Amino acid sequence: MANLSNINNILRTSSLGVGINCDAEFSLDIEKASANAILSLNSNGGSGAEYLLSSTTSGEFVLNKRYVGDRLTISSGGDATFAGDITLDDDLNFSTNGFADISNTGTGAMRFKPSGQTLALTLTGANATF
Repeated sequence: MANLSNINNILRTSSLGVGINCDAEFSLDIEKASANAILSLNSNGGSGAEYLLSSTTSGEFVLNKRYVGDRLTISSGGDATFAGDITLDDDLNFSTNGFADISNTGTGAMRFKPSGQTLALTLTGANATF
C-alpha cells in the first residue's frame, strides 16, 4: 500500500485526519490561501444535485446549490440570509429584552396567515388591514 502521508505538501495525513493544504486538526481539514475554500458534495443519481460549502475570504460561510445560487449565507458577524421560504414546525421565539423587529426589505406587503391560507393581517407601509 502506498504511503499517502504527504503528496506534494498538499494532501497531508496524520493520526488526527486528512489535511488539504494544511496539517490536519480535524478529521478533514481544508485550507485555501488567498481564495475561497470550497467543498463540493455531489449526488448525480436520481434527482440529486451538487452543493458547495465555502468559507469565503470575507469571512462568510455559504451553502450554494451549483448552477442555481446561494441558499444560505452566514456573515462573519453571525447574520444569516436564506434564499426561498423558511418553514418552522414549532414556535419562533425572540430572546431580546427590547423589540422584536420584523422588517420587509422588499416592496411587497407583510401578510400574517395563522392557519393555512386564511389571511389575518396585512401590513402595507403604515397601513394595516384585518
